[in-house]
Amino acid sequence: MKLYRDEKGQTLILTALCMTILLGFLALALDMGFLFDSRRHVQTAADAAAIAGATELSYHGSTNVVSVARTAAGVNGIANTASQVSVNLSPTDGYHTGSNYVEVIITQPNPTFFMGVFGLHTINVAARAVAGVPASTACIYILDTNASDTDVIYTKKTITASNCGIQVNSPNPAAVCLHGSGTINGDFLHIVGGLDTGGGCKSSKTTPLQSGVAPVSDPFNNLEGPIPATACTTGSGGNTTSLTTITSTSQLPTPKANADGILSDQVYCFSGTNVSLDGGSTTLALAPGVYVFEHGVSIGNVTVNGGTLDIAGGVYSQKNEALTVTAPTSGIYDGIAIMQPSINTTTGSTPPSLQVQFGSGTQNLNGIIYAPTSLVTLQDSGGKNWTAAGIIAYQLTSNDNITITNNYNDTNPSTTPLRKIALVE
Repeated sequence: MKLYRDEKGQTLILTALCMTILLGFLALALDMGFLFDSRRHVQTAADAAAIAGATELSYHGSTNVVSVARTAAGVNGIANTASQVSVNLSPTDGYHTGSNYVEVIITQPNPTFFMGVFGLHTINVAARAVAGVPASTACIYILDTNASDTDVIYTKKTITASNCGIQVNSPNPAAVCLHGSGTINGDFLHIVGGLDTGGGCKSSKTTPLQSGVAPVSDPFNNLEGPIPATACTTGSGGNTTSLTTITSTSQLPTPKANADGILSDQVYCFSGTNVSLDGGSTTLALAPGVYVFEHGVSIGNVTVNGGTLDIAGGVYSQKNEALTVTAPTSGIYDGIAIMQPSINTTTGSTPPSLQVQFGSGTQNLNGIIYAPTSLVTLQDSGGKNWTAAGIIAYQLTSNDNITITNNYNDTNPSTTPLRKIALVE
């Protein structure tokens, strides 16, 4: 009698075993696909929450950062923001730490479809995002975008931008001229157009140069300042004086309070032509506020503590004495030491001129020069001292050294108006 090996049915058994394995892999792939999609949505929510929290921190302080960030996460699909969204001010881990940043970590449980067979009914999906104000940014902005304008920055001496850089919006290939011994020392020189290398202009040798960059917008969005027609009132109780010689604070008009109640926003108005503001042998110390000059001003020995000089009309000039301005760190004019707004078209030149240094006077500005439609000129080569914390101008010409010391972004990291909210991790 012969014994036969009956192999019928083996293929069916092997197919069933393989199908089980294949279906297991398919189930795993499907579940992982759903989890990756969920991870993408959770990351989007974390990014939005971090940006919202950083924006709140930068503009309004830390009080409501957590609630604002969680609200943003909820809008982006996170149901239980109280338990699933963790918001950390001043993160201690990662590449960006400290008080300028907000960290958001979202952990959301997600159900599985097929892996539940193996006991995995939910899997946590997590995402992390950090947003804030990057430490390095521009402290000089040149806003002229007219393609036909050459040498929108022209310097014969050295422009020093400590711990910051220079942004030039002009698309002209000869937008910046470093003439003679002129040079720029800074973290970067970004030009939409390029560097002029003809007619006595030369290439930069000390600062990283990048041409062809994108233009940036005016950080103050063409802030015009108090409009004299509405902000300056006369008569009994008015905040305008017609005096043209001011040597004492007792001669100042009563300030007009701003609706926000911030001292640096209250307005003092001077309606005279070429007002002389000069303490003489005794420094004239001005309190916080916006000092609006409707028809020009000549500055002598003056200090401004937490205020802004607003050249709303006419010409600004400085005598051979000392001017020290500490800009406000809050309110509408946060960071602005001297401004010549776009409403000033009466300086007698095109574009309007703001001459910030003339003669042998000294000028120390712990704040920003803001002249978005004006040519800012550092005229003399014999000035004793001139420093500022930033410049925003239409064009810039310098016959003497410009020094950006105490870059406003570094000295006032939590209040600087030149902040750029960015997602950094």
